[in-house]
Amino acid sequence: MRTLAVILIVIAGLVAALVFGARQSDGPLGPLPGGKLRSGDLVTQPHVDWSAYVEDDEIKVIELQLENPTTSRLAGVFVHEGKLYVACDLGFMGYRAPGFLMYFVQRLVLSLKRWHLDVSADGRVVLRMGGKRFERFAVRVTDPHLQSLFRKKAEEGAVKFFGSILDKKTDPAAIWFFRLDPRADA
Repeated sequence: MRTLAVILIVIAGLVAALVFGARQSDGPLGPLPGGKLRSGDLVTQPHVDWSAYVEDDEIKVIELQLENPTTSRLAGVFVHEGKLYVACDLGFMGYRAPGFLMYFVQRLVLSLKRWHLDVSADGRVVLRMGGKRFERFAVRVTDPHLQSLFRKKAEEGAVKFFGSILDKKTDPAAIWFFRLDPRADA
């Protein structure tokens, strides 16, 4: 019993060190939230041609940092009518994946996920893609037409990635979208 307790304490210590190290790093470490994005040229132009970074009908994974709290994570972005959008999956995929284990893992991840709430409170973000950093202001998309259009885009991307393993049940509130506008203070 004592050996098991020591092993559990060592594992907990290693996990705590990994999480602390990730928060000090320049960006996220895979699925672990990271620290402030420090490397990469800072682009100060308010208007950017996003097609140079994200192709049409493509969802690209980028590094996204919030200003308050200063943490970074991986997020998917896409371009619509020349504007850049970021998606926050709150179970859109997890609710559709088969099996109890997938559902349990998704619920665990979602219980720790709160960046969508933080960015709703303070929309200042920095994103990094193509080796460059861009200061933006995230505005939640509330237009029902755009939400439906973007959910369909996410659905098509999920089918391309996961194939036919997904069922058709979706929760309309399980994915949030934010438009990334130029920041007034940039």
